[in-house]
Formats: sequence, structure tokens, C-alpha cells
Amino acid sequence: MITTMFWSCTGVDASELSFHTAKLFSEEEKTLIAELPCLGIPRLGFVCGAVDEEWHTESAITGFEQNGSLHWDMIRQAGRRLHILAANILAMPDYPIAARVKVDTLMGFIPALQKLAQSQDCGRLVLECQGQLNSPMTFFSLKAADQVVIPLGKPTEAAYALASVRRLIHVYQQQPGKFLLAAPGNVKALESAAFPKSMDNESLKGVRFTVWDSRKLKSALADGDHGRGKGEAALAQAGEGGSPDTWDKPARLDKQNKQNKREKRNKREKRNNAAVYL
Repeated sequence: MITTMFWSCTGVDASELSFHTAKLFSEEEKTLIAELPCLGIPRLGFVCGAVDEEWHTESAITGFEQNGSLHWDMIRQAGRRLHILAANILAMPDYPIAARVKVDTLMGFIPALQKLAQSQDCGRLVLECQGQLNSPMTFFSLKAADQVVIPLGKPTEAAYALASVRRLIHVYQQQPGKFLLAAPGNVKALESAAFPKSMDNESLKGVRFTVWDSRKLKSALADGDHGRGKGEAALAQAGEGGSPDTWDKPARLDKQNKQNKREKRNKREKRNNAAVYL
């Protein structure tokens, strides 16, 4: 099973893009799309018509905290092979689910959702996510995902999105090839922003770019399916609610990165000094 994550790190509404892409995947394999209410903003239910006041992601998270398991009965069917778990359309803006349950519950919800999808022979799990890196569900979804799509609504959002990707690669040891940025208009302009001639952005090499179009995006994601299941292997290493060492200790990795930079700078200064004496 492949876990594909749509991560709206800049706040753009990508629910239509994620839903239509999941719908295309369901033409070939059983697909579950789940909206994670990291910020408590319901969108997917309105897009796909899965408006259910009883069964939604919030009730699934609450049930998981109480019983430690998830059940397929809470999933709505939206097509022959398309299944949906949308956020609560009546969610309270001042008291979101992320503030009502334990952090361990939010951390363990993603692997539990993956196990549920696998138990029902899903070939694809699509996560619609709206939170930031400091959100537990977002944080562990990023690690669990085999593919991460970052939709951009405007060119001005590129700087923050690329900074987030760079952080995930440098500090959290994520592979550049799992990230795909989708933007309307001229993708070449976005690539130029990611790889300016005046800067060395070696770490972003492997990050891919495509246009904001569900069919072209689906095709680009299918091209990257050779990485099928890598996110699941990382989750197995983490355990049900845990995390690998590199995700638990970003400060240590930051320190190591700074030390490496200092060493490179010292070597460069020594070469420059030697050149002066010569």
C-alpha cells in the first residue's frame, strides 16, 4: 500500500485537488482518503458530499483514544473503490480535536489508520493534512507518507514551502524524492525559485514539481510508485506511537549540521590563508 499525503503547509485549500486525485487512483485500486483535522478546518466533506454528523475523523480519533482501535464501519463509500473519512463539518473552532485528546493518541492515529486501510486491501491511502510541523498528526503523517504533495496557491508561498522541505530533509532525514510541489501556472518559475544560480541548493535536488492538475499530478505520483511502502517501514521502526531517533532529537541533528558547516568554513579559510602567503 502507498500512503500519499497532501500537505497544505501554507494554508491553501487543496481538498478538491486531493479528492479528485484520490478519485483517479480509485479507478485502478481501492483507495481511502482521510482528512486530518490538525487545524480543525473541515473541507473534504463539502467537496465530496460526505457530510456525516456522526462518523468523521474526530469521532474516529476519540474512539481510538477510548478503545485503541479503528473500525471500517466509520468509513463512508463514495464510489466503487473510493472510501472517505472526512473531518467534522460541525467542529468547534475554539476547541478542536487536537486540543481534546492526548498527544499519544494523535501520534498513534496515523499507523492505526494505515493498518485499517491495509486490512481492507486498500492499495492507496491518501491523507489530506493542513497542519504545521509542530502538529503531532502532521509531523507523523509526513514521516509515514511515501509521497508528500505540497500544493501552492501563489508564487509567494514557494519560499515557506521550500523552507519546510529543506528542514525535513536536513533535520529529519527525509528523502527529497518523496516531495512533489504542485502549483498553478508556470512550474519553471517555481523550479527557478528552488534552484537559483546564486545559491547552492544541493539538498533540494530530487524534489519534483508539477502543475495544479489532478490528472497530471496522478501521473507524476504514479511515476514515483517505485518507493512503495517505504513510509510503512519507517513506521514499523517507530512502533505504534513512537518515533525513530532522528525524529525524536532534531536539536542533536541541528548541532551536527552546524558543526559540519563550521568545519567546511574553517577548511575554506585555511585554503584562502595559504593562498595569500603563496
